[in-house]
Amino acid sequence: MSKIQEKLLEVGLNNLKIGGKLLYSTCSIAPEENELVIDAVLNKMKDYEIKEIPIQYGVHGLIDVYDKSLMNNLKFAQRLYPHLHDTIGFFICLIERKN
Repeated sequence: MSKIQEKLLEVGLNNLKIGGKLLYSTCSIAPEENELVIDAVLNKMKDYEIKEIPIQYGVHGLIDVYDKSLMNNLKFAQRLYPHLHDTIGFFICLIERKN
């Protein structure tokens, strides 16, 4: 699913106006569907940045996955885990268009 998610994210980001924000969210805690998707897309699309979500719902996003260092501001993403947050697994990341 990660390649489909990358394409969906790219289309969503391309439709933002400058200053517009997109909340990328999945009902998964798999890095392949979350941090790795965002890292791959934003490394290609330089006019976007990850923003800190004002309210802390979960724990910080991952910045090191499978011996790969990802962009540091992925720490602003949030992960919700069943054993910590009494819910199914979720991931959220706020992305803003800069230019």
